Amino acid sequence: MKLSQRVFLYSGLMAMIISTFIIAYFILMLPSLYVDYRHTQDLQTVYDLQEQYKTNDSCIVSGVEVGNTNYFTARIPKAGYTVAVCSAFGSFNVTLTDEDLKATFDAIRSYPYKDLDLDNIDFETLKSDLKLDNLQNKFNFSGAEFGVEFSEFKQGFAIEDFSEGTTIIHSSSASSFVMESGVKSDTVGYTNYVGMTSSDDAMFLTMSSTVTPQLTELMPIIIQSLPMITLLVILLVIISAFIFSRLLAKPIERMAKYAKTMQNDVSNAPLIPEGKDDEFGTLARTLNQLYTHLGKSIQELQVQNELLLEQKERQQLFVMASSHQLKTPVAAALLLVDGMIDGVGKYKDKEQYLGEVKRELLSMRKIIDEILSLTQVEQNQVEAVDIKVAEFTTTIIQQHETQIKDKQLVVQQDEMNLQVVSDPTLLFQIIDNVLTNAVKYTESKGIIKIYQSGRKLCIFNSGETIPESLLKNIFEPFIRSQVTTVKGHGLGLYIAAYYSNILNIELTIQNHDAGVLACINFREDNE
Repeated sequence: MKLSQRVFLYSGLMAMIISTFIIAYFILMLPSLYVDYRHTQDLQTVYDLQEQYKTNDSCIVSGVEVGNTNYFTARIPKAGYTVAVCSAFGSFNVTLTDEDLKATFDAIRSYPYKDLDLDNIDFETLKSDLKLDNLQNKFNFSGAEFGVEFSEFKQGFAIEDFSEGTTIIHSSSASSFVMESGVKSDTVGYTNYVGMTSSDDAMFLTMSSTVTPQLTELMPIIIQSLPMITLLVILLVIISAFIFSRLLAKPIERMAKYAKTMQNDVSNAPLIPEGKDDEFGTLARTLNQLYTHLGKSIQELQVQNELLLEQKERQQLFVMASSHQLKTPVAAALLLVDGMIDGVGKYKDKEQYLGEVKRELLSMRKIIDEILSLTQVEQNQVEAVDIKVAEFTTTIIQQHETQIKDKQLVVQQDEMNLQVVSDPTLLFQIIDNVLTNAVKYTESKGIIKIYQSGRKLCIFNSGETIPESLLKNIFEPFIRSQVTTVKGHGLGLYIAAYYSNILNIELTIQNHDAGVLACINFREDNE
């Protein structure tokens, strides 16, 4: 899932959780809170009314929020039998004339209420002590006289305190309708319904009056609940934001950890787990590709640096060896020239020793030419073409035909079908140097064998073997045996090995059956 989709999902989930919480609050908690609030308000209204009537002789109530509470209060005097009755709708006086009622009245006034145990009330005993049976007998609505007189009726509300609402007529059929009308004050509203319908033998009239509470009663409950709702919403937001931030930060921290590991060693550092198919997964894959590429580049640079260091060391050794190798012919040539100039002893015969000087100069030129050829190979690019190895060996043998005849050598070349892809100049130089050494170091009437062994070109020459002390350094520059009488400057095999390394060819030389065996192994990339 993409990061944008994840954020959108988180926002929607958060809104759904908060909405669910608020809806659950209104469904589960608000009704019970309203009932509790209404109960508390009604109870407080009774307390307030009693306090008002204790200090006020009239039925006018001020400063008490009555709302839609239906009440009446009876003011029972300490003496006399006239009771003042007050309510929200009006007031009137009731005078007792019946003796039984007066007796009940006196019992109610004289009862020791302070001694009453409210937790253990015996209602039957209390009913007998207060003589309430007299009330039950008098007010049984059997048509008998009640034994009371009513006087001083007064209305308890003003018409102007109410405003008339709308009147709506509802019809459910052609013979039935209901008229709805209402009035309301600042605290309560009253709705009256008058319904009328008829049948074949009668008409039916139904009247109903309901109290409609104002929504202002809910405001105190909502205001009281706001701190709790706000606290819970903030708590939900903090918890969900913490969880979501951890989910977002976890892959970033993991990538930072791996990136820190890769600072020390990119090539060997573990890859970052790619995880899900989102922006973090894309970033992890991109970083892995970057680090993999960097690792390969660093490894290649390390290999190249090692090769450069090795080449630098080899060049330094080569320059030192070349300088030392050139000193000998230069010193010999200078000695011969000085002797001829000064006419010392046998050097007076200039024509005889000028040839010696020329040979020394030619030796120096050959060393210089081979050094220059190495430098040119480093600067030029290698060219790869198809080469038949047998053609090279045949050409090289023909070039050395004079030396072969002078030494009466036997050259045995098998039929070969070896064909490779390589640089013709460098490969010719490698084979030429190996065959030149074979012709040079093979004893008179010796044997040179040229044959193919798989992907190998093998050249064997009989005669002197290479001392074991020289075999391990045979490809170093200016290495030659001090035992042999054959003169050389020791660069041939060095150049052959150097070119073999460039062409990715393996060149090996070893003593074999009273002779020396040189093999040029062409690898698969030379096919």
